[in-house]
Amino acid sequence: MKNKSKNIEKPMNKKNASEEKISFSFSQAMTFFNSNRCIYAVAGFLFLLYIFSFFKNDSMGSTRIKTFKSAFVNNKYIEDINHFELSLNGEELDFIKIKNIWFIYLAGKNELEQKAEDFFMDEKNLLFPADNSKVKNFLENLTNVRNVYKLSDRLSKDSSYGFDEDEIFTLNYSTSDFSSQIFFGNPDFSENFRYFMNSKNGAVYQTDNSISSYLSTSKQSWSEPYIVSKEITKGKSEKDVQRIRFFDYEKTVDFAENDTSLTQKSSKNKILNADSESFYEITHKLLELRQTGFLLDSKSQQILNEIFLDYGDKSFVKLTIFSTQTENEYGVKTDYYNHNELAFTTKCKISLWTYNKIKEMML
Repeated sequence: MKNKSKNIEKPMNKKNASEEKISFSFSQAMTFFNSNRCIYAVAGFLFLLYIFSFFKNDSMGSTRIKTFKSAFVNNKYIEDINHFELSLNGEELDFIKIKNIWFIYLAGKNELEQKAEDFFMDEKNLLFPADNSKVKNFLENLTNVRNVYKLSDRLSKDSSYGFDEDEIFTLNYSTSDFSSQIFFGNPDFSENFRYFMNSKNGAVYQTDNSISSYLSTSKQSWSEPYIVSKEITKGKSEKDVQRIRFFDYEKTVDFAENDTSLTQKSSKNKILNADSESFYEITHKLLELRQTGFLLDSKSQQILNEIFLDYGDKSFVKLTIFSTQTENEYGVKTDYYNHNELAFTTKCKISLWTYNKIKEMML
């Protein structure tokens, strides 16, 4: 009797199983890599771009970077700086320090420089108080010691550092003994660093970008925001005000002719003394009112109100509120008197909302 043959499956060789497992794992890895290689390529490119940003070739073909610590301005000169100028693409913003107060030039810089010491007796409104806290922070930033990277010995024509005429931001500063310049270019692609040069040579440097918030030529962003300057009245607080006088007027006057004859509407006049119930509340509100811009003209306008803040030491502040040629906008001429003599004058704009707040205080 013939034996029937049986198909018996041979057990898988352990070696073959292991090879198949390795082959399968390798296949999975390759599939994963192929599906994500675009991401890896982009990441690698960005990493290399970042590395090469620190190795700019100069005209001599050198790629060595010199790293050192320095400040834009030596700290020992910072208190001696009495003038600086910010400029970008033809726009300039000038600052001058007089009697330890920083002011912004609004117009007539050359005329003002000839009489800088006695400008307090000048009524031409050529200056406006700067935001002195911002100026102080800016100057402190300039003296901060930071890491500086020298990228090139000189600027090449085809560079992307941002030193073209329409991109470069220039800081000019001076003391009574010397003047200097710093040129700021673009931030790098990460915006964490900024390129700069100084006036001594054409070398290109890179450092942190903490200076960026100050690279603006906007008068409004650098000006003191208050109608009654806290800088000019420094040393006086709202508690030093002894009396507030409100007056309503109706007459067109010309500031240029110094015409101060006004017709009073006596029924709407108001005087508040320090013992009045709402005195300090109203004083605080008045001193916190903010301007929305500057006025340089002296055209005839209609006087609407005058407000006197009397400090009791023969000094006072007078606010003259008048209409402008723009709807829903008003002007304020602020005169500062010391010992009954005019010390300084500013003119600015206020909004309809601010004017209505003033009218509420007069009720």
